[in-house]
Amino acid sequence: MTLTLPLTLAIIKSLAFKVDNQMYAVPQICVEEVLTSTTAFNRKQLGVLENGKKVLHLRRSVTPIISIRDLFNLKSTSKESVYVVIRHRSTRFAIEVDKIMGPRDFVAQPLPEVAANINSISGVNQMNSGEYIALLDLSAFGSLIDNNQVTQSNSPNY
Repeated sequence: MTLTLPLTLAIIKSLAFKVDNQMYAVPQICVEEVLTSTTAFNRKQLGVLENGKKVLHLRRSVTPIISIRDLFNLKSTSKESVYVVIRHRSTRFAIEVDKIMGPRDFVAQPLPEVAANINSISGVNQMNSGEYIALLDLSAFGSLIDNNQVTQSNSPNY
């Protein structure tokens, strides 16, 4: 007996997280570190640029933060954020999420044709619970950062 998988499927080791009770994932190989907003604040790593955008100060570099809540117009009841620091190609940024769900083996399936124009999600998967998990397209996030260059921060000085 031979099992043949379609070429459109790929198994990706990912880090899953929730925002507003919706599950998302990013490839684990791109995750540099994870820290809570309390930890970042206590270590004085959390900053705000003059234009109001939040950043993390990590290892003498300024890392822009992308809020999944803001990007997808979601509401959140979480009082504490978690920052997932990502390095994708030559771009480093942090994604602000509500809760880390842990590592998952993600069988990425292409988006249905009706959702193909969503440029920040590259695939979906249905978990055993019936819940869907969306794989974020890190290339799209990198271009968001490239279009809003981080240049100056008002705290701390590096």
